[in-house]
Amino acid sequence: MRRVAFAIAMALTCAACASGTKVVLLADDDGTVGQVAVNPGPQETRLTQPLQSATVGASGASVGTETEAAVKRDFAAALAAMPTPPMTFTLNFEFGSEQLNAASRARVPEIFEEIARRGDIAEVVIIGHTDTVGELDYNDRLSLRRAEAVREQMIAAGMKPDIITIWGRGEREPVEGGDNVRSEVNRRAVVVVR
Repeated sequence: MRRVAFAIAMALTCAACASGTKVVLLADDDGTVGQVAVNPGPQETRLTQPLQSATVGASGASVGTETEAAVKRDFAAALAAMPTPPMTFTLNFEFGSEQLNAASRARVPEIFEEIARRGDIAEVVIIGHTDTVGELDYNDRLSLRRAEAVREQMIAAGMKPDIITIWGRGEREPVEGGDNVRSEVNRRAVVVVR
């Protein structure tokens, strides 16, 4: 999705595209590729491969392929304006509590470093989860307490409270599914730094 918007942004900012508007599809940072539809008239051109391009002129769209060097050259301003992608961290908890396990406690400094790297524009979303053992209402409250516990730890370390949003999802989004599954991977807080 981010790259589709980027393809559109590139179409608007290409300085080397005198013959028309050019749209180039790029892969996401993880290598996945979405697609973009270009509709210059009655026919639709769909870009589905990385570095595939469509140049739109008076007679329609012509499809081609760009090199990475050409994209960097022709779309330097758009590339420089791209926001830093969000970073996601998963912290796991002891059973039935808001206490992080030892491995997750060791990862907390990484989160602080990422927030500091982004400076004043950082935003943090913390989403608490539980496994599927216990009642739904209890798990809803526990998941929110887990998110709150991580938030309070961040505030105690000097983070501004107004950059942190918390959610509790209970057992609704398990990593490992099933009823009454006691699973450490489900007892987690997902911390998104953007």
